[in-house]
Amino acid sequence: MGRRGPPRGALLAAVLLAAGMPAAVLPAGAAAAAGGGGSVGGAGAGGGESGGGAGACSRERSRHARGVVAEALEPLAEAAGVELKRACPLRPERDMFLEHEQHKERLPGDKWRSTYAGKMFRSEYFVDLHMDNRHMDKVPPGADVCLADFCEVLRCDDYYTRYYPRKGRQYTPRQGLCREGRMAEAREECRALLEACIPEGLKLRQFLEVHLCDNLTCQRAARALPELMHHLPADFHALRYIGLFFSLVVVVFIYAVTLQDWGDRQTAPDLRRIPKGASARGGGGPSWARAARALFSGKDKHF
Repeated sequence: MGRRGPPRGALLAAVLLAAGMPAAVLPAGAAAAAGGGGSVGGAGAGGGESGGGAGACSRERSRHARGVVAEALEPLAEAAGVELKRACPLRPERDMFLEHEQHKERLPGDKWRSTYAGKMFRSEYFVDLHMDNRHMDKVPPGADVCLADFCEVLRCDDYYTRYYPRKGRQYTPRQGLCREGRMAEAREECRALLEACIPEGLKLRQFLEVHLCDNLTCQRAARALPELMHHLPADFHALRYIGLFFSLVVVVFIYAVTLQDWGDRQTAPDLRRIPKGASARGGGGPSWARAARALFSGKDKHF
């Protein structure tokens, strides 16, 4: 489900226009691409207020970008008490595919179901195709942003490789392909995105400029996400530790129950019928008891 992204100047122009910056003061590269105006979704998905033309937008990489927003940016904004600007392309109501993602259900055996019609599919790829073919009319009119367009800034591949290694193996970044010119464009896009989303002068914006935008270089790009995740609110980390603690409690409980059951079986009386003449041979009972009786019986004494 790969895709070819929009021209970088067009994306930057769309973000700046969404922030309310006049076209006359756009950077040179962005101004040339802003001739058609429009929204971020128009650049990334072929325009259309209802999300039409979404075939140009990668659903899979949009999921990766959505994960970064949900697990890193939103907790930081909530902890800082900052509400994203209404024109911010990262707001949930502007996410082109969020409506579809909320109507997908994962079933055992990696099967998927569309809750619109109850149809089942053998993989997420096919349920995505079903959404493209049958349910694009369900996308709300204002949901015009392809989050995959921001993967260079949000470090989508790094996110999946680090936090979901089994699923993210195919997205392992290759350092040899990094170009400083492209990373300079990503830094510019990052600052434009912050301008569109976070009011100027707030500490959160300064923090993201340092730990996200400034890290978008070939040498430091891999540090961007870990630094953001490291600074997540304490209660966010506490939830992870609480979950880990309860998981350990469950494991210990299962182990203790299993051990006790094994011990009960070892010490349970042997209710099987004693063979005839067993008492004359020293009786029944556990093997260690029979061995002890044989050892100290008069017949076996040698002194």
